[in-house]
Amino acid sequence: MKMYRIGILGFGFIGKVHACCHANLPFYYDQQEFGSKITGVCTAHPESARKAAAVLGDQVRAVTDFRELTENPDVDIIHICTPNDRHCDALLSAMAHQKHIYCDKPLTATSAEAQKIRDALPQYRGISQMTLQTRFFPTVLRAKQLITEGRIGEILEFHGRHLHSGSSDPNAPLKWKLQAGTVADLGSHILDLMQFLTGDFASVSAATHIAYPDRPAWGEPGVRKSVTAEDNMIAAIRLKNGAAGTVCASKIATGTEDEISFEIHGTKGALRIAPLDLHHL
Repeated sequence: MKMYRIGILGFGFIGKVHACCHANLPFYYDQQEFGSKITGVCTAHPESARKAAAVLGDQVRAVTDFRELTENPDVDIIHICTPNDRHCDALLSAMAHQKHIYCDKPLTATSAEAQKIRDALPQYRGISQMTLQTRFFPTVLRAKQLITEGRIGEILEFHGRHLHSGSSDPNAPLKWKLQAGTVADLGSHILDLMQFLTGDFASVSAATHIAYPDRPAWGEPGVRKSVTAEDNMIAAIRLKNGAAGTVCASKIATGTEDEISFEIHGTKGALRIAPLDLHHL
C-alpha cells in the first residue's frame, strides 16, 4: 500500500478539520491502494506546535517554519490551513519542491500574490486543489449536470448568496478573519460556486460595506481598533452570453446561520437550492 506522508500548516479549527478527515478516510473508503498519515505540523509558536503534535501522534514532527515541511523530501502532501494572508509563501515553496497541495480558500490574499502563483505554475508538476467543497455537494453536481446537458436552456438570470451573522455583533473582537474580510472568507465560496455552475464571468462590479468603524481589539482589553475590511459584498455579474445576475456574501445578515442558496433561470427551466436545504435541488 502506498502511504502518503502529510504535512499540515496551521492547526486552528480548519487544520483540525483536515487532520480529522485523514483519520476518518479508512472508515469511508474501502480500498487498499493507498493510505495517509500525518508526519508533520507547523504552527506559529513552539508551544502550539508541540500541542498539535501531541494531538496528532507521537511520531508527528512539530515545527514553526513551514519550510521544514514544504522542503522536506519525506513529505508528500502539504495542507495549507493558515490564515488567508499566510498562503502565498508556503504555496510557492511547496510548488517549487513539487509537493501535492491542498490549500484552504482563498488561494491568496491579493491579486499580486495570485500572479506569483500563476507565474510559478508552468514549472509545477504536482496535483493541487483548493477547499471549495461546495462544488462537490451531490445537489450541486446534479445542477451542473443538468446545465451542461442543456436541460434548463440558455441561462437568462442567476442569483447566489452566502449569508452569515457572525459579524453582526458590534462587540465581536477584531480577529484575523474580520481583518481578512468577507469577500475572501465567504465570498470565495459563493463566487466559485456560481462561476462553476454558470461559466466564466465576463464582468464584475461590486459594492461593499463596513458595518462598524471600530471593534474591540483581540487580546487587548479596553482597546478598540479601526475596521478596514468589508462585512458584506453585493456583486452584479455579467456572463459571456450577456445574462446578468447577482452574488452576495455577508457576515452581518442577522437571522442567518451560514446559509448558501442559489437560483439559476434559463430559457427552458430553472434550478434552485434554498437556504439550509442543500439536500434538495
